[in-house]
Amino acid sequence: MIPLPCQNEWPESVEASRIPLRHHLVRLLVWSGFCVIFGGLAFLAAGSSEVLRAFLTWTIGWCLVNLVIVAASWRGKPPKSISQFREFLMLNQGLNVGYIATGLFVGILGKTEVIQSSAWAVLIQGVALLVLDSILLQKVTPSST
Repeated sequence: MIPLPCQNEWPESVEASRIPLRHHLVRLLVWSGFCVIFGGLAFLAAGSSEVLRAFLTWTIGWCLVNLVIVAASWRGKPPKSISQFREFLMLNQGLNVGYIATGLFVGILGKTEVIQSSAWAVLIQGVALLVLDSILLQKVTPSST
């Protein structure tokens, strides 16, 4: 198992930012792999429930995209600068909040149960990404202590 960096670890160079980024990718791999495997098994067991199948389809699809991102990022170059990387993460956090808000809005106001269940899947993935990206952002932000 890869040891996680200390909570206040600050990458001193762009190359050193690879360590917290790799740990983030491992966390994303575990989350997404779990969702794909168990979501796939649940999908097979869902029978004719369109509502459950819609939820699981969105969950599995989202996590398959995450797995592609993990694969592409694992072999990619480190960020060009720590400040640009933090800005990128902040943009991602804004998108995550947007996913959560959209999922909540459509989950409550959607016209059909299938649309609502799909929205709940988006909300859950948005929350998961918000948490995972927050961990990475914390690792690459200098502490004030």
